[in-house]
Amino acid sequence: MSKKQKPKKEDFQGQNGYKKQEFSISSEKQIKLYCLLSYIYILWIVGLLAENKNPKVRFHVNQGIILSIFSFSSLFVIQLLSAILFFIAPILTFFSAFFQIAWIIIFVTFVVIGIKNAIKGCEEPLPFIGDLFIILR
Repeated sequence: MSKKQKPKKEDFQGQNGYKKQEFSISSEKQIKLYCLLSYIYILWIVGLLAENKNPKVRFHVNQGIILSIFSFSSLFVIQLLSAILFFIAPILTFFSAFFQIAWIIIFVTFVVIGIKNAIKGCEEPLPFIGDLFIILR
């Protein structure tokens, strides 16, 4: 009986017959990805933890934090207003539905503007809320 030779690491192929490939992403693309993620809900935490020294990432993370604070606080006010309107007269909840739809449109608009700025690589603050305060220095 002869022993079978062990396959070398270079000869290894996956289950589908293709050789494994390693993917790497350039530093510039990583920074752009962190900037882009900053505007998607609270994913700004990823950029904050990964590239907190980069000024471009810090700017977009700051804008993402401002957008998150704005969205949470405005949604809280809308829900409070909705409860008050429902208490006054249930028919007035129509107005709260209108406010919620308007909130969604405004929030999505801010997200799209922020992502567009991140993809272009420019550091423009979000309209109306971007210059309100600075969280990260």
